Amino acid sequence: MIFEEMERKLPEQFRGKHNIRVLLEAVADELEELRAAQKGLLEKTSFGNAEGVNLDGIGDIVVLSREDARRLLSGASDLLTDDYYRNMLRYKAAKNTSTCTSEEIINLYKMLYASGRVRYWESPSHPAHIGIMVETDLDLADIEQMANFDMVVKPGGVSLTLSFIEEGGDFFGFIDLNADAKGFGLGKFALSIV
Repeated sequence: MIFEEMERKLPEQFRGKHNIRVLLEAVADELEELRAAQKGLLEKTSFGNAEGVNLDGIGDIVVLSREDARRLLSGASDLLTDDYYRNMLRYKAAKNTSTCTSEEIINLYKMLYASGRVRYWESPSHPAHIGIMVETDLDLADIEQMANFDMVVKPGGVSLTLSFIEEGGDFFGFIDLNADAKGFGLGKFALSIV
């Protein structure tokens, strides 16, 4: 394939010449090997396929070492698997490049807390404040651990009310503020981290 590309790029007077073809074939074989090695390296160091040391290399780029990730989850996870660490790296990379639009914030919380549903709101009566409610099946101890560290996404200068409810669970609230809320005795209070 590389040989054909190289031959096509030659000026017309050199095409089909025996010595030129021999030289191109020798160089093309080496370039094919390099291309295959590069492809293999890219596969081994991508987010989806990286393991062990290669995943630690991504952690260096994203600025979240495996040891830092363990500290963030102290007590919540004795053994930080590659899959869990990979998700934390995806989140950290997205957070590092986020412009904190409402859509980005919702997607980051869905990713971080393995949530299918995140509710985001702003109130005109409380400027520079956002509220986020996350539905998740994660253990409350894990949630508190993650929320109290640097795992919170919000624009600079904006305050945040972060609440968690059980996935698919009914939560207490007022219908005029949230149509999905349940009244007294019907919904559970959400865990709030301000």
